[in-house]
Amino acid sequence: MRLIPALFPALAVLAMPLPVMAQEVAGTSAEQVRTDEPALPNLDGGSSYGQFLAGRAAMNRGDGEAATAFLARALAESGGARLVRERTFSAAILAGEIRVAAAVPLAAGESHAAIVEARRLAEVTQAIVDGRSRAVHREIQAHPVQAPHLLAGRLLHRWLAASANDWDVALAPTSTETDALTQILGGYYRALLLERRRQYDEAEAQYQALLMDGAAAAMTRLPYGEFLERRGRRDEAIAIYDAGLSLGADSSLTAARARAASRGRPPALISVQKGAALAFGHAAAAAAISEVHEFVVAYLRMSLALDPDNGESWLMLGDALNEMGMSATAREAWGRTPTGTPQYAEAQIQIAASLDEDGYGEEAVRVARAVADGQPGPNSAFTLAVLLTSHNQLDAALDVLDGPALADVDAWNVAFHRGVIHERSGDFEAAETAFQRALELSPDQPDVLNYLGYMWVDRGVRLEEGLALIERAVAAGPENGNFQDSLGWAYYRMGRFDEAVTVLERAIGLEPGSATINDHLGDAYWQVGRRREAQYQWQRALGLDPEDDERQAIEAKLGGTAPTIIAAAIP
Repeated sequence: MRLIPALFPALAVLAMPLPVMAQEVAGTSAEQVRTDEPALPNLDGGSSYGQFLAGRAAMNRGDGEAATAFLARALAESGGARLVRERTFSAAILAGEIRVAAAVPLAAGESHAAIVEARRLAEVTQAIVDGRSRAVHREIQAHPVQAPHLLAGRLLHRWLAASANDWDVALAPTSTETDALTQILGGYYRALLLERRRQYDEAEAQYQALLMDGAAAAMTRLPYGEFLERRGRRDEAIAIYDAGLSLGADSSLTAARARAASRGRPPALISVQKGAALAFGHAAAAAAISEVHEFVVAYLRMSLALDPDNGESWLMLGDALNEMGMSATAREAWGRTPTGTPQYAEAQIQIAASLDEDGYGEEAVRVARAVADGQPGPNSAFTLAVLLTSHNQLDAALDVLDGPALADVDAWNVAFHRGVIHERSGDFEAAETAFQRALELSPDQPDVLNYLGYMWVDRGVRLEEGLALIERAVAAGPENGNFQDSLGWAYYRMGRFDEAVTVLERAIGLEPGSATINDHLGDAYWQVGRRREAQYQWQRALGLDPEDDERQAIEAKLGGTAPTIIAAAIP
């Protein structure tokens, strides 16, 4: 997951354990976030109970919209059973139905704090959307949002105050007693709000204070430069951008500099509502660092309720849902990424990869081809080439790799993939050349080391060199079952059968569902005299959907043909 998307640059310089998160999010597991599972409520009447069960089933399959509808009807008929209220809230958040979520009655002490405080955040969100923030702001001022959503509440408080027209709170200096992340982001938000109030000198002073802070400097250059552009001070903005670019490549600063140099229109100052969405986005990015995906989804749903056209938030929401195992719902989120945003192509690439992983290969290729044709570029072209290769459309994949989007891209992964296609096509000389180029560009890539080493030992050529490459791959990824298989197979090809058995048994433990590894272990068992176990492994390999050539070889061995050994190198 992109733990740190481009929209949230503040976290790029704080991708270390965050002080506040150590107390709230970093130490909170997904299991701790969920409430204890109580007994099912005794709903009166078969209809309401059926609605509840239907809603729970819809939640289990990730269909938040259907779950919300079923559970809301169950709630209306249940007399307010706690479990139904909690499930209705969770389903509404999952579906992005923030108005429904905010209206669900949940009381402190009755439900888990993670749910109760999240409902308060939903109430704040809906109040800002509806333009009725004052009462909610007074309530939050009296009783601030508590753990485990303390960080989100702190980041939101300036924007809620501004929405309620309480500018004393909105523009108050950031307290030095709070955590580092809140201080930095609070200062950034304060600068934006000062500019909105036309207090330009104070806003610039705030930006300059952030720029002097080593931890905040990286995230400050772009918004400070945009502020200077809006003030008509383009030369100063360009100097700020150049100072950042002197420290390293940055696509956002590069684009901003080009805009300022061409006297283009600077980005508009964000509204208060979009500022609240930004705060939720930052909270989501912090939760993503700690892999608390339930929080990520909740914060992003609230952010999108405030700013529904934000492509980065849709992209990040899809990532979080996918991490939670809700691939269909993730694809729906990625599909909501607006076509005019820079994230659209990446969202479509994610959809294609997800479809392929779920077994919809033809649809995945169609989506990947559409984005490669519609928004050509190295990323979309490479994704299409990988998908075509995985579906054995090797000539088409090579055409894409040699096409205009990738022909001049000298990157290790492109060279590696050319090698994979050549190897599968039987052009081993071209494959070796491509793999060697990949290693020149990135000498320690374990996938390249493993693939080239395996290609050599499997063909019985350059056995010692192949073994050395595979050993480097295993050292880099000792828990990778495919690397262990390559090592065991190298020992087998060299006649070191006892060692082959030991390593291949380890590989099976790591990748028990691999037809190739089960087949290899069967061959090794056969060579050490464990014939019955060999036949068991071959039978198991047949049940794991091997490739056609593998299937034929396995069936021949089960029919009495002894497994082959390549004991000497092929010239």
